[in-house]
Amino acid sequence: MKPYIGITCDYDSGEQRYSVYPGNPALILRASYVEAIEQAGGIPVLLPVSAQLKIIDAYVDMIQGVLIPGSSSDLDPSCYGELPLPRLGPGNPLRADFELTITRKAFAKGRAILGICGGMQVLNVAFGGTLYQDIASQLPEAIKHQQAAPGWYATHAVHIESGSRLQEICGGTSYRVNSFHHQAVKHVAEGFLVTARAEDGIIEGIERPGNGFVLGVQWHPERMYQRDQGARRLFEAFVQAAKLQPVRT
Repeated sequence: MKPYIGITCDYDSGEQRYSVYPGNPALILRASYVEAIEQAGGIPVLLPVSAQLKIIDAYVDMIQGVLIPGSSSDLDPSCYGELPLPRLGPGNPLRADFELTITRKAFAKGRAILGICGGMQVLNVAFGGTLYQDIASQLPEAIKHQQAAPGWYATHAVHIESGSRLQEICGGTSYRVNSFHHQAVKHVAEGFLVTARAEDGIIEGIERPGNGFVLGVQWHPERMYQRDQGARRLFEAFVQAAKLQPVRT
C-alpha cells in the first residue's frame, strides 16, 4: 500500500500587505511538494496548522511520514536561545510552533521525517540546534545562497559525506543544488550528523543515524525532481522509508 505522507501547510494570517486573501487567514502549500510525493509513490495529506495537541497527535497517528517544507518566514531565535539580530526576517509563530511540535511528536513515534530548506532548520532547532539568523551579515565570505536563476536550476555544489544516507541516495559525494535561503544551521542538534556542506562551509544536509529516516536538506528538491535524478531519489527514499511505518486504521 502507498504510505500517507503529511505535508505541513504555511499559515497566512491575512494581516500582511502581501497576504493572499487580505483580512482572511489562509493555508498555503506549493503544489510541487504534493506532486513530488505523488510521483515518488506516496499519498500526500495536507496538514493545516493547529495549536491543539490532540489534533497534532491525530495527524501523527494517521500518517507514516511527515514533510516539513520550506518557508518564507524565520524561526524566532528565542527558540534556540538567542536574541534577534538586525537582519532577521519576519516570523510566523503559529506555523513555527506547530512544525516544531509535530516534528518532535513524529520523531517520538518513529515516523519518517524529511525537512526541506526551512524545514531542515525546523528539524535542527526542534532537537536543540541553532541557526545563523542571516548568512550575509554573519558570514560575509559566504557564496550567494539566494539564487536569481530558475528554481529547477542548480547554482552551486555541495560535498556529501561518504557513508551517509544522503550519499547513498544521491549516488556520490558531489552534487549540485539550487539555493533559496538566507539562514542556515549553525550548531547541529545533538544526535544529528552534518552530511552535506556547500563550498563555503555552510551546512546543507543533516541526518539522524539509525534505522529510521530523519533527514534534512537545505536546497529545494521539489523544484528539481522533474529534471534531476538525485532529487527524485530523495523523495523515493523518503516514501519508501515511510512504508515501513504502521498506519492507524
